[in-house]
Amino acid sequence: MLSRTEKNKTTRKKIDREEKHEKRMATFLKVFKICSNVFLCIAAILIYIFFIANNTIIVREYSPAYTTLPQSFHGFKIAHFSDLYYTNYTINLDEVINDINKTKPDLVIFSGGLVHKDYKLTKQDNEKLQKAFSKIKSTTGKYYVIGKNDNEDTINILNKAGFKLLNDEEELIYFNGTTPILLRGINEKFDIDYGDNKELFKINVVHESDKTDEILNSNTPEVIISGNSRGGQIRLPYLRGFIKFNGSKKYTEEHYNLDKTDLYVSYGIGTDNIPIRLFNHPSINLYRLRKTNS
Repeated sequence: MLSRTEKNKTTRKKIDREEKHEKRMATFLKVFKICSNVFLCIAAILIYIFFIANNTIIVREYSPAYTTLPQSFHGFKIAHFSDLYYTNYTINLDEVINDINKTKPDLVIFSGGLVHKDYKLTKQDNEKLQKAFSKIKSTTGKYYVIGKNDNEDTINILNKAGFKLLNDEEELIYFNGTTPILLRGINEKFDIDYGDNKELFKINVVHESDKTDEILNSNTPEVIISGNSRGGQIRLPYLRGFIKFNGSKKYTEEHYNLDKTDLYVSYGIGTDNIPIRLFNHPSINLYRLRKTNS
């Protein structure tokens, strides 16, 4: 028979083993809980990036006011979108078109970047894009400028869809009155002589936002509309975009007040080399022009 001392030792060892086992289990559960939370956080981030951030379109609305705007254009709505960068994995085109049409625009502007530079359009792609863009409606017209990767295929698609190319050209837009505003698309020509139209309210459209300084060296439009920056694609709260693209390294944010000119930069719809948008939804800009007397 075991002595009382030996029994106590045996009991103590058993208790020690049980305590060690409980500690190991507690440590395991703690680590498991931490790993589970990390996994859930990563899964939530990936779901947000690939199913929400990349695919949920928002409309960014602006209501700029100008003393030089004709009274008949008070409340005039311009829908502006850019940088679709179409591929097989592009955001739902019908959703893009529906969101544009929901704004009931008086004028539609596409500031270039229709197809991703590494993507080869098929006949089906051409038909799909033309059909989709044909559904966009506006009161006074649909206009576009070419981006650095746009080519004859993309120009043909947009032309057949009822868009008009403004390649260093201008158009007079009339709305509920006899005094028009001037819309000019800029590609390479910055030294502009407006002639008899120099007193009109002017909107310049350019693909690359960093061409703004060249525009302002020769004229002072009330508004410049551009794209290309994609808002840096990846953003964090209170910080600017992480990626700076060629042609939009200086002017990357959505709005700049440059003395007498408002510069608006679309954050675009598609993505470039990195197929990710973080805290930077695909977006459409809507400008509601207002007439003010002061």
